[in-house]
Amino acid sequence: MITELIENKRNFPDVLVENKVSFAGPDSELSIYDTYKQASQVKLKSDQLLFCSMVTGKKVVHAEKNHYHSEFLPHESFIMAPNKAIEIDFPVAKLDQPTTCLAIEISTDRINKIASELNQSAPKDKVFGHWQYDENFIHSHHTSETEALLSRIVKIYTENHQDRSYMIDLAVSELTVRLLRHQSRDFMLSFCKKEPDNNGLNAALSYIYQHVSDHLDINHLCRLACM
Repeated sequence: MITELIENKRNFPDVLVENKVSFAGPDSELSIYDTYKQASQVKLKSDQLLFCSMVTGKKVVHAEKNHYHSEFLPHESFIMAPNKAIEIDFPVAKLDQPTTCLAIEISTDRINKIASELNQSAPKDKVFGHWQYDENFIHSHHTSETEALLSRIVKIYTENHQDRSYMIDLAVSELTVRLLRHQSRDFMLSFCKKEPDNNGLNAALSYIYQHVSDHLDINHLCRLACM
């Protein structure tokens, strides 16, 4: 679906490495990057949060400060904090089979605004702190919901609907909430491994993690969670 939407918006490339087509939105921008030949150590940096989603081909991403080196494939995303830099290799890009990636820039103010709204409407347990963006590099695999959201985002950005700005605003808000919840989940799982006895929720999460392939009794989990 994303590939079909992008195909209709491609122009003849001006450059063969990271040819860029962009679509502006409120507090955000969608860019489509196509690379038509093999290349290595191509630098990428943004002054805003950058959500990158692989569409076709393969990249190898190097984030030296995070000691991170990994392949980046279709149905995967990585998220870069503002003003952080990475280098990218394009080992399989060809003129007739470009390596394609989506990049969505989201302003820091927008991220902070949504985090503040979550703190008001869905506050975390005090043990886990407040909703806020953690500037660690994130590499994740898409769920079907994320795939559907990205397809919708591409469609909204690239059409001339009368409510385009409003719909972009809603879609980017949803993407940001998913990002914040993804980070929160990873933090909670890491915390429960380190301190399983800190609180009832940690105890329940730790038990689930250790017995994920077993039958789980909901009453036992409730007792562990002190519910």
